[in-house]
Formats: sequence, structure tokens, C-alpha cells
Amino acid sequence: MGQVAVHDLLHVKDINKIQINGVIPEWARDMLQRSSYVIVRRGDQNQKIPVGIRGLKKSQRLAAWIDYDNFDKIFTPINAVKKFQQNNNHRFELPAFKLLKKLIPIMKNYKWGVGGSLEYELATGIHMVHQTSDVDVIMYQPNEISRQDAKNLIDKLHQISIVHADIQVVYDDIGFSLEEYAWGKNKEILVKTNAGPRLVTDPWKID
Repeated sequence: MGQVAVHDLLHVKDINKIQINGVIPEWARDMLQRSSYVIVRRGDQNQKIPVGIRGLKKSQRLAAWIDYDNFDKIFTPINAVKKFQQNNNHRFELPAFKLLKKLIPIMKNYKWGVGGSLEYELATGIHMVHQTSDVDVIMYQPNEISRQDAKNLIDKLHQISIVHADIQVVYDDIGFSLEEYAWGKNKEILVKTNAGPRLVTDPWKID
């Protein structure tokens, strides 16, 4: 039973087999009928995959679970950047897409992608990105980055920022803010894990 990565989008084969606590809201059912994509979230993947359903509003988020045999396609943050580079439409004039275009040469030496509303729109075609939408950068980094290298990268990001952007480092089941790490020497840093959030002094070495 292979695991799937947090931030990946999964295309559900049967939306009626999605499991939630309680009754599925009308907005969630409407979104699933339009796209059938759910977002992998952190949590135990031993028996089922923890996922999230997102709506058109920020307040519309719903935790759910699916079985491993109930999805047939995976769309990753890396796929989102590739699809952006291979296509062009009037939506790409929005600030978040403009920033994504500027990020591509800056991030060329890293394995990375984008999550959030950009990933979802690029996967589904549903208009999720707005004038003030953030850019959520997902950096897949198996090797430790020095704080100085992290600071240099954050500085470059600030120089081109059109809207707010954040880089989250992801490895194994760990996730943390690169900016918080860059400026957090001798301070505890919030790290997301499958067992819940933790405060640690070194996000690269989690017991």
C-alpha cells in the first residue's frame, strides 16, 4: 500500500464513497460534482487517505477520508508548474500567476511546485485564483539547507513579490516554513507532522 504526498490532488472515482464525519455540505457536493478532486492532508495513511474538500470560499474546507482504491489520478504541485508552463490564457494575468512566472527561474535549482488555489485551478480549470490570492510554494527538500541559503532565497522572493508568497519545505511527513527557519536561529520553529504540530529547534532532525 503506497502512500501519497501531502498537497497532492487526487481524482476520486466515486464521490459517494468519500467518508466524512456527519453529512456532507451542499457546497462540498457541488464542488465534487464539478471536479472530483480532493487534497491530501496530513494524517495516518495506514488504512485510509486523509483528504480535504475545498470550496470557492476560504471558509469552505472539509476534512474527509477515501479508500486507496477510490482514486485514479494524482495531480502534484510539480505537475501544476509544468501545466502552467505549457499553457497560456487570460487568467495568467492575475497577480498570483504573474508571480509564479517570476518564481520559475529563481527556483530552478530546487524540486518544487505550487499548492493552494493555483494548484487547484491548474488541475481543474475552476476559477479559484483571485486578485489577492497567495502563492503557496511547496519545496521538496531531502537535504538540509543552510540558514544563509534560505535567507538568500527568501530575499529574492521578497524582491519579486507581487502578492504574498510562502515557501513550505516538505520532506517525509514533515512541513515547515522556510522563512521561519531562515530567521529562527536559537528559536523554536513550528513543524507540521502526521501526529500534529510540534515546536522544535532543528526542523531537519525530528525524533
